[in-house]
Amino acid sequence: MNAGTSKYEGAARRHPLAAAPLLGPLLLTLAWLAAVVMVGPAGDFALGDDWAYAWAAKSLCENGRLDLLPWAAPSLLAHAAWGALVCLAGGFSFELLRLGTLLFAASGLLAFHLLLARCGAARNSALLATATLAFSPLYFGLSFTFMTEIPCLALCLWAALLYLRGLQDDKPGSLLAAAAVMVVAVLMRQNVLLLALAAAASAWRFPPGRLTRVAAAARCLLLPLASVVAYYAWLLNWQGAPAGAAIRLSDIASATPLRVIDVALRAWLTLGLLAAPMVTRNSLSRDRLLRIGLPAGLLLIVAACLFASRTGAGFALPNLLHAGGTGALTLRDTLFLGMASPFDGSTAARTAISAASVLLSTLLFVRLLPTRLSLREALDTPARCLLSLAAALLLGGSLLQADFYFDRYLLPALPFVLALLAMADNDSQRRTAATGLSLALLAAMTFYSVAGSHDYMQWNRARHQLLGELETRGVAATEIDGGVEFNGWRLAPLKRSWPTIEEATPGRSPEKKSWWWVEDDRWVLSFTALEGYRVADRRQWQRWLPPSAGEVLLLERER
Repeated sequence: MNAGTSKYEGAARRHPLAAAPLLGPLLLTLAWLAAVVMVGPAGDFALGDDWAYAWAAKSLCENGRLDLLPWAAPSLLAHAAWGALVCLAGGFSFELLRLGTLLFAASGLLAFHLLLARCGAARNSALLATATLAFSPLYFGLSFTFMTEIPCLALCLWAALLYLRGLQDDKPGSLLAAAAVMVVAVLMRQNVLLLALAAAASAWRFPPGRLTRVAAAARCLLLPLASVVAYYAWLLNWQGAPAGAAIRLSDIASATPLRVIDVALRAWLTLGLLAAPMVTRNSLSRDRLLRIGLPAGLLLIVAACLFASRTGAGFALPNLLHAGGTGALTLRDTLFLGMASPFDGSTAARTAISAASVLLSTLLFVRLLPTRLSLREALDTPARCLLSLAAALLLGGSLLQADFYFDRYLLPALPFVLALLAMADNDSQRRTAATGLSLALLAAMTFYSVAGSHDYMQWNRARHQLLGELETRGVAATEIDGGVEFNGWRLAPLKRSWPTIEEATPGRSPEKKSWWWVEDDRWVLSFTALEGYRVADRRQWQRWLPPSAGEVLLLERER
């Protein structure tokens, strides 16, 4: 056993499933599957950015060639490869790709629960943390897309489990196995290389077996690092990096300290909401709340007020989370013109979200801060070291994309933050569990995630029914502004262009066409009526958040 390994960790190593009895995870799995069925993954259409990733999978399957559109920023090779395998088995379909992502999501939850057990988390804490991840609006919502986040995160969680096994059980072979899994992960999304770096730093501190520190760190990092370098060397020589990747590098290079601080505060406010059930699990001492919580809370209140003065109350980060729903809003009225959407939620709901984010992010800060502000204390075992460094690097690294920072960029760091909170339960000196509040917050999060995902799928089904009927009548895609996914899937492979930052910023003039490769906007899909257009058709759908009737409009330009 390594010198810094805790007694509790030793017990977890001897019995990896001791903290994970089968009944709780089984019931959680059944609840998650029931929620998936309630939402329904059906619908042969793109969601979010997955049209660009599906194009790469389709081209690889049908032509044997990896065709990366300019929109593609992730490394994407492994993602396109598993998508191509799905297409070879059942033919190309967004539905099949979506089912594949759901399988990855289920696998990721199993890996996370096993990781918590190996970290020595108490049974109830491990189950609550797994449920918090499973029904997070980011994890649950993105599971219904062919986006890269869920498959990549699932692989990262399996890799983290193998890394920790190697460090705790003195098994160098597990480090190599983890590195091999990370090769696949970084060839989906290159930024998760930071997890391999966290593992290398942990192996340096707790080298397993008879390995030297250098050898242990190399086993964790060398394979995934070499794979990324080799892939991009090949890509640059073969076709050049996609514009999306180049733009991301430009964003990182141009990030200013003030902008990074701005998105860091926004990210922390959002992270507090996403971790709410775990943050409120146990009570805190009054002294710790006064000494640490009060100043942190005041700072976050000031930050929240500054954000609200610019963007209004509600979620601090854009993209998937809205006070009245979830999912990217990609139609002309919301994304291009910047008009209010049916998912904005009430003023009371937005205000409540802002207030809750300040309170919960303050509690999150207090819980994660070491008691004696000691780095050695925070990294005193292999589990704490790996989890802490992974959370810090994955969160900190994402902040460099400051110019276009989205809420979904928090997802890679979220499970490691939840795992740290689960481990902190073991160290709590005050064992008065706020179980009722934690479960209430979990129930509220679950309803928001499931209802929001249901609504997102429903309005997209309504949208594509209208678009399908329009195309059946012989209307060409070049005459339609159907939103990013519709025009991207049909026209971006022909245009091979990329919008400027100015074009992609909401609030543009109604005199201009939407930036998503629109040639002629005679027909427009919209949530609301637009000046100069008549309502040619409409499709209603049933909302769950809140219960009401939603509507998508097909507009035709007035002559």
